[in-house]
Amino acid sequence: MRHLLRKLLGIPLSDPAEVDRQRDSSIFSLELQERCAVPGTLRQLSPSGDFIQPMISACGSRVAYWGVGHNDPSHRIWVSSLNDDPKAERITHAEGIQGHPFWHPDGVRLVHFASKAKAWNPRRQFSPERPAAQLWWLDTDTGQTRQLTEGAFADERPAVTPDGRAVVFVSNRSGRLNLWRVNDDGSGLAQLTHGKGPDYRPCVSPDGRTLAYFSAAADGFHQVRLLSLATHEEIECTWTRRFKWSHGPFWCYESGSLLLHALEHGARFPTLWLVTLSTGQVTRFDTPGLPSASHGTLDRAERFVVCDSRDSPDAGSCQR
Repeated sequence: MRHLLRKLLGIPLSDPAEVDRQRDSSIFSLELQERCAVPGTLRQLSPSGDFIQPMISACGSRVAYWGVGHNDPSHRIWVSSLNDDPKAERITHAEGIQGHPFWHPDGVRLVHFASKAKAWNPRRQFSPERPAAQLWWLDTDTGQTRQLTEGAFADERPAVTPDGRAVVFVSNRSGRLNLWRVNDDGSGLAQLTHGKGPDYRPCVSPDGRTLAYFSAAADGFHQVRLLSLATHEEIECTWTRRFKWSHGPFWCYESGSLLLHALEHGARFPTLWLVTLSTGQVTRFDTPGLPSASHGTLDRAERFVVCDSRDSPDAGSCQR
């Protein structure tokens, strides 16, 4: 019965959100040269605790992520710099949970979700039955906040459009987890996807034309999808490689490539992959020193890649 219910909800039987929660996740950065991570440059950016889903600013100076420190009561948003001193700073302090940060193109503001729930339950992440959560703007320089969405809905996983004028996000407003769009001032709310879902982790291409996200496939496992924002029609993904599941699409800034994390058939842990859309070519994006990697993002100049990992770095490969 449990397996049947999970299938009806679009939750794969071996969902990646149900990894061993006893293993803490950390945030890491690697320097890049010609889209290749440089061995010996691995650095841990997050403090001790369980931190996930980093987002690097377009200018490549700061990384936002969320999680819970060993001495913290709940999940908060943190920021680390990418200079010589990657000091981690907690930037949200309200009661409840704050998470899913996404930078505005100005590199100062970010949008995130906030919920009054006492704890984050990753096993319920892809269920439409969620505690209420709203989206908020946060100015990381001044600390000023502004509420973006309201209501007794679960509004999560926001992504700012490249022009900074709108936010695409996940919501259960339709009774399912679909994707919605709202202007940066809270006006113009509109539903973008209408399938069974769950539709999750939206990201808009740098030219503003295409939406990447992941959703449940026919076999129940999540796969990355593309949607035309002009026609709201799905774009066929003609890729040369198929995965057991694929998550976390992030657009490279020239619009022609996607960075995602995926689990190969027969593999134990997810790794990063680069998809060139014009050719359908899929290549492994190596992260030297990390046995696994998820939620990879790049800065505009492609000087760094940041990701999270639940596996300890290879001995001697990581700096703090």
